[in-house]
Amino acid sequence: MHLTSDRRKVQAANSIGESRTCHSQTVETNAKNGFMKENFNAYLILLLVLLSTTSCESIVEGNGHVYSYEDKTPISGATIEQYSTQRNGMKEQGHTFTDENGYFEATTGLVGCGTDCPDLYVIIKKEGYQSQQMENPLGDTIFLKH
Repeated sequence: MHLTSDRRKVQAANSIGESRTCHSQTVETNAKNGFMKENFNAYLILLLVLLSTTSCESIVEGNGHVYSYEDKTPISGATIEQYSTQRNGMKEQGHTFTDENGYFEATTGLVGCGTDCPDLYVIIKKEGYQSQQMENPLGDTIFLKH
């Protein structure tokens, strides 16, 4: 009978110990969950700030000179049609003209970037010459053929 009494004490001690272990694990889990709940707003704000800095709006600029292929003289008054790439394709951004030295400056205007910055496409046209398309001109020399 004495042995049975000792077994009950051991079982009681084990169940108390398990209870304490379970209780301390529960307290630790609740503490971790409380930490997450308390800092959720901070994490949310941080996430929004990061997202706002990865999306952008930008202006893509380009320039170049347009010359006659045959005699290498500047072509003044050539039309420079400006386009930007968008998620749904190309979007016209207006046009400009070459000056007396054949120089032009082009821009996309303010466009959204999304995950990639847009490209600037120009189509150079002049009556009596073949049109030419160029992507992201930056100091380029373009020769138009008759």
